Amino acid sequence: MKPGRFVPRTIPGHPGGVFELRHYRIVPEHFAEYIKIGAEKHKYRVEHSPMFGFWVPEMGGQNEVVHMWAFAGLEHRREVRAKCAKDERWQGEYLKPTRHMIQHQTNQLLVPIDGPAPVMRSSDRGKTFFYHMRHEALAEDGSVGPVPAGTDV
Repeated sequence: MKPGRFVPRTIPGHPGGVFELRHYRIVPEHFAEYIKIGAEKHKYRVEHSPMFGFWVPEMGGQNEVVHMWAFAGLEHRREVRAKCAKDERWQGEYLKPTRHMIQHQTNQLLVPIDGPAPVMRSSDRGKTFFYHMRHEALAEDGSVGPVPAGTDV
């Protein structure tokens, strides 16, 4: 698969690109504390690779958090994970106090595909944007469309 035109398709200074999308379901009584610790301590994690997002769903996904991380490739991801495992601040100030707060976690590794490239003006940097994630599936006839609620895919 060739690199796509989605922005950003690469990490500055690194060719290629792999993105890790992490979904966390947080124990409800720990949600506010998890968000607080994440906001305060993510600075240790971004020393190792760029964070492309730290979100909570606007609708659905109650007590969920979504992170997206960028890597130059799978080897870079392995290197970052090894560095994080040795980072005492990350381990002690973020992971140790939050592990018991996570009820469920899923990870997806994503690669960019060719497609329409969104435009990012320099004047947009630092602004907050609304993102919409839509799950779609191929129908038996090969067409693409939204997955109806209750559909097993």
